[in-house]
Order: sequence, then C-alpha cells, then structure tokens
Amino acid sequence: MELRKIFTRVHDSCKVICIGHSGQIDIPVSKSGFVPYMEHFKDQPYCKIVSLTKNFRGELANWADTLKI
Repeated sequence: MELRKIFTRVHDSCKVICIGHSGQIDIPVSKSGFVPYMEHFKDQPYCKIVSLTKNFRGELANWADTLKI
C-alpha cells in the first residue's frame, strides 16, 4: 500500500524513482505491490522501467539471496 500512497499523490511535474528487486520481497508476494505496479505502468508513455543487468551487491548479499526459507 505504500507504493499506492505515493503514486496516487504524484503531480505531473514530479519524478518518482522506485528501485527494487522482485527476488528480495520479504513480505508475502500477494501483499507486495512492487511487481504488480511495475507491470501496471510498464507500457505507459510517461513511465520508463529499467532492468539493471549488473549486480553491485557483495558476495555475502548474493549468497544470502540463495537461501530459501
């Protein structure tokens, strides 16, 4: 709901930069708005979704990502 609070209050003169990683959602996916909002906005002419291809996190962070609990 935090993303909705932000997106529903933005004026046309504003820019919103939302950085996230769908693999690092730490709440139930059904309650996370990150992926649904990115999908919702991806084809809009006033939005740009950028997928980063280089990982700048460290070895520990990458290893922690592999843990499935």
